Amino acid sequence: MATLSSAGIGSGLDVNTIVTQLMSIERTPIRQLQTQATTLQTKLSSYGQVQSAVAAMRDAAAKLTTASTYGGTTASSSDSSSVSVSASSGAAAGVIGISVSKLATSQSVASLAQPTSASTIGQGSLTIELGTWNADQSAFTAKNGATAVTIDIASGEDSLAQIRDKINSADAGVSASIVTDASGARLVMRSTATGESNGFRVSAAESGGSPGLSTLAFDPSA
Repeated sequence: MATLSSAGIGSGLDVNTIVTQLMSIERTPIRQLQTQATTLQTKLSSYGQVQSAVAAMRDAAAKLTTASTYGGTTASSSDSSSVSVSASSGAAAGVIGISVSKLATSQSVASLAQPTSASTIGQGSLTIELGTWNADQSAFTAKNGATAVTIDIASGEDSLAQIRDKINSADAGVSASIVTDASGARLVMRSTATGESNGFRVSAAESGGSPGLSTLAFDPSA
């Protein structure tokens, strides 16, 4: 008859150590499988890196088979704030110099001569518009973002000097001054900014039966 015996306190055996070692032996296959799995994951990651590098080299090599790669052009400006540049596919290689022979100027007009700067012109209003004239000044295109400014000229403030001061205080993109020559005093109006888009036209609306403001108007297209 089989019997079961238990290692008691008096047996002298280290039961805990024996059990721990037996459990370690039982886990050995699991640890081996875990080590193999880690190795496979490392290899898989390396294969992925190689595949990515090969794909990048393939894409770079594909560009060498296209004509645009060899015919591509770029362009740069030494002063991009003044001159911008771009290159088309057929542009020839080289260095191009640009010189400015004439700068843009301000539009300037002078009125008919008046006896003196204190001469009474007349009541009504002057409307100043900024924009671009065509080559023969037969057409005017208003400047984008600019608003026409109307200056009212009432009785008692319609001398040439007073009209000059009202134009200068209107902030209409035009400055006014008086030039006196042998013929008399003239109102001279000038754009405060240069360039073709800063040209201007001046229209007059007279009131009170006092003609005269029309002599300050400038609108060749009319």
